[in-house]
Formats: sequence, structure tokens, C-alpha cells
Amino acid sequence: MTVTIKKGGVLKGNVSVCASKSEAHRLLICAFLSFARTEIICKELSEDIEATADCIRAAGASVSFENGVITVDSSGARDYFENAPVTLDCNESGSTLRFIIPVMCALGIDCTFTGRGRLPERTNRPLIEVLSEKGCSFDKEDGLPLRTQGQLASGVYEIPGNISSQYISGLLFALPLLSGDSLIKITGTIESKPYIMITLEALEKFGIRAEFSRERSQILVKGGQKYVSPGKVKVCGDWSNGAFWLVASELTKGNVTCDNLSLPTKQGDSEIINIIEILKARRQCVKINASQFPDLVPIISVMAAAGNGKTVVWGAERLKIKESNRIESVVNMIKALGGNAVETEDGIIVEGSGSLKGGVVNAFGDHRIVMSAAVASIICDGDVAIKGAEAVRKSYPTFFDEFELLGGNIERSDT
Repeated sequence: MTVTIKKGGVLKGNVSVCASKSEAHRLLICAFLSFARTEIICKELSEDIEATADCIRAAGASVSFENGVITVDSSGARDYFENAPVTLDCNESGSTLRFIIPVMCALGIDCTFTGRGRLPERTNRPLIEVLSEKGCSFDKEDGLPLRTQGQLASGVYEIPGNISSQYISGLLFALPLLSGDSLIKITGTIESKPYIMITLEALEKFGIRAEFSRERSQILVKGGQKYVSPGKVKVCGDWSNGAFWLVASELTKGNVTCDNLSLPTKQGDSEIINIIEILKARRQCVKINASQFPDLVPIISVMAAAGNGKTVVWGAERLKIKESNRIESVVNMIKALGGNAVETEDGIIVEGSGSLKGGVVNAFGDHRIVMSAAVASIICDGDVAIKGAEAVRKSYPTFFDEFELLGGNIERSDT
């Protein structure tokens, strides 16, 4: 699908930001592991959240969504998955895959994982290696489809912290289920640490405790714990996606406002508030270390293009293994709209000129490129056509509906 944003629309009004998919993923998995009934208050579903819901449904849980509530009943799941192999389709969701692989290993389930889009190419080798050392076997070293067998054992798990925090979160879901205590030792720099904190917060809501020593870069997880459903939990607004509206507010001089974003929050992408202020107050070259909030890089780049001067974004090498090579696709987006941006080894340099020309953007199957290009249209002199705009369904299916309600002039086509 191509979405063309026509010049002339004026954005003005309020947006209620969609539910956090980071929180929703985690609460769904905890609800499944409680083997009970849980109601999760969630404003709307995205394709990624549906992927996790589909996986726990395929593992024996009953999952339904009605009137903003996801109801999970996994009370009969054990009888289901203990009697037959399970196939779990993770669609394009890296979080779903990396969270549930260790969980299935801890439950001792014979399981095959599948996926589509770029997910089969995204590496899980470090996670597979550490699980293989603790009693599980896999039919291949990496890639999808992937079959796992065997029973995970407790012990010391050494995992790199600079590839994906999702590996660590996956272990945190799984290790409390084992009979013995375990220690996660994180080697190297811990990047995207806020996502680990979101996981620990979700676990705590279901009665699971883990001791995180930041000084030692390790997490102690006691074995023999039980997930206890609180009955009802709420998914907060998504700062990752709210960031697009917050930048839109800045570019429209406050004409766009948004709510459903709570503070304080464990969501690291709330850092967008400070980044906006830094870019507004620029006096010279601005340097931003994005290692703890890499998902903000596309929209940071748009705001950088809207200002004057150089912005250097670094610490974001992991963006190369997202839904697209996100460093490359962000640079292509800025250039396609008439801006000046170049790739570096671990980030992007943007030379802002205050405005962009407009043009045709290839989204490369990446939802964050779609939304960034849409927000960039605010400062474009001409129309902005976004090819592959359907990728937005991955995290924010109603994004363009909201854009139109604010006054955006949009044309949709199937090409």
C-alpha cells in the first residue's frame, strides 16, 4: 500500500497514544505462565501484540479481545502442550520469538518456531548457544523455522548485553520456572537497559522476583517460583510510538497534543522529551548516544532535519538487524525527502536545513520508517508518498486514521 500525504493539510488536535506493545508482550507471557485467568486492559492490538497472543493461544491458552480488554485463560494449557508438539508462528515479531523460545525450553515443550518478513534472517545465535549449554537441543544454529527439544536446566547463563536485551528478557521469563536458582551474567555493555526494567516490572506484577545488580551486570533468579495472576492489569501508553506525536507537536508549534503517556515510567523511550529539548536548544553540533533508546533514531533524525546544523546519532549499530537495516533506511528516507544524511558505522549524521522538499519514501517493511516519513511531511514543501505503508500495522494500526483526524490530507492506493 502507498500512502500519499498531500501538501496543504494542517495537523491540529489531540491524540490518545496507542498501548505499549513492549508492556503488552510481557504481560501476555506472564498471564500465560500463571496458568489462570487474567484480564489485560489494552487500548488496541497491533500485529506484534497479536503475534504473541497467537503463540500463547497455539500453546493451549484461550485468548480473546473485546472492548479494550485481552482475556487470557491458560488454566488448561498444561494438559494441551504436554501431550503434543507445538508450532508457534511469531509473524514478524522479534520480541515474541526471543521471549518465548526460553519459555518453551523451560517448560520442556517440543516446539517449532516460524516467522516471516525479515524475522527468519535476524540472529538468535547467542540465545540458542546459551540454551544449548543448559540441556536444550535445536535443529539448527540460527534462523527459522527452528525446532527446540529438551528440558532447560538452572545454572549460570552468560549472555552478551550489546546485541539484544530481548535475550535477557526471555531468560527472565523462563528461569523462575526451573527448580534451581540461576544467575544471568551479562557481558559487555548493557544496551536498551530500560527494556530489561520493563520485564522486571511485569514479572513483579505476577509475583516473580529477580535481583538485578547493575554494578555486577548480573541478575539472580530464584527457582521454583510461581506466576500468580493479579486478575487484572493495564497496559500503559506507548512512548515509542508517542514519540512521533510529540515531535509532530514540536513541528506544528504545539498544535498537536497527545495523552495516555504516563510518568514516571520504565519505558526508556520517554527520553524523547529530553531529546526534543536538546535539539530545540542547539547552539552547535549535537551528539546523541542512542544505545539505550535505539527505536527513537528514525524520529530523532526527522527532528534533526527540521532544525539547522549537524546532529550526530551514535551507539545504534543494532538498528542494522531490525525490521530493516534501520540505519540505512533512515538515511534513505531523509535523502528521498531532499535532506542531507549519511551513515556511520553505528549511527547517522544529519545536516539539518529547517525544511525538506518531499518525495517518495520506501519504507523497507519498517513501521518506524512509515511513521517518521509521515511526521516529516509536516516540514516538506511538497507531497510525501510512502511505499509499503502497511508496515505500520506492526505496532500502530490506527496511526493514519489518527493522522487524518488531526487534519492530514491522505490518499491511499494499493500500489
